[in-house]
Amino acid sequence: MTTKQIVIAFAVLVLVGVVVGMTRDMKSPSVQPVVETPPTEERNLCYYRSEKTDRGFYDRAWIRLSITGGKVVGEFNNYPAEKDSKVGIFTGTYQDESEDGNLIGLADVIWNSSAEGMQNKEELLIEFFDADARPAFGEMIQGANRVYVYKDKTNVTYQTPIPAIDCAQLDEIKAVEAHVRTNISTITTDKAVLGGTWYVTAVVANPSTDTAEVEYEDGHIAGKGTLTYIFDNGKVTVVSFTKSK
Repeated sequence: MTTKQIVIAFAVLVLVGVVVGMTRDMKSPSVQPVVETPPTEERNLCYYRSEKTDRGFYDRAWIRLSITGGKVVGEFNNYPAEKDSKVGIFTGTYQDESEDGNLIGLADVIWNSSAEGMQNKEELLIEFFDADARPAFGEMIQGANRVYVYKDKTNVTYQTPIPAIDCAQLDEIKAVEAHVRTNISTITTDKAVLGGTWYVTAVVANPSTDTAEVEYEDGHIAGKGTLTYIFDNGKVTVVSFTKSK
C-alpha cells in the first residue's frame, strides 16, 4: 500500500469515528445534573414568664415550639393567677415577618387545649418578637369540625409578653416542678393533718440560683418554703428545704 493510500485510509477511519460519535450523542438522552435540596433547619424556641401578684399568687406561662420551614409544632401552658389554667399542644403554620417593630414571626395554630377537665380545639395566634412571645386572646365562636376560632382576628388582645428563655433552662424548670409535685410529702418535714395529703399549689424554680419557691397544703393547713437543688443529666436532687414562717 502506497503512502497516499495509507493517508486516505486513515482519513476515512477518522471520519467514520466522528460520524459514529455524533450519532451516539444524538441518541443518548441528555443527563441533567442532580441538584440536592439542603435540608430545612429546625429551630427550637422557648419562652417563660413567672410573676408574683400583689395578692401573693403566681401568674405563669410558657411556650416551647419547633419550627421547620413554614410549619410549627409546640406546647403552650398558661397558668394565670387566680384563674383557670389552660394547657396543651399545638400545630400550625409559621411565617417570618420583617423586623419592623421587632416583630420577627407569626404562628397561626390549632391549640388542643385542656382546662378544668374540658378538652377543646381552638385557634391561636402567637406573635414573636426579638425578646418575647405574645399569644392572642379574643372572643371565640365554634367553627367547622367543632374547632373554636376567633370571631374577629383583627380584634384580639395579646397577652403580657412571655420572655425568651434558653430551652435547656425551661427543661430544668419543668423537671424541678414535676419532681417537687411528686415528692412534696418527703421534701417537707411538716405532717399533714386530719387524714389529708400534701399537694403543691405553686412551685417556681430559678435555674440561675438552683432554688425553688414552694407552696403546698393538705386541704386544712398550708405551708411554704425554699429549697435548693442539683440538676444533672435531667435528674433533680433536693439538697435542702427551709420552711418559711
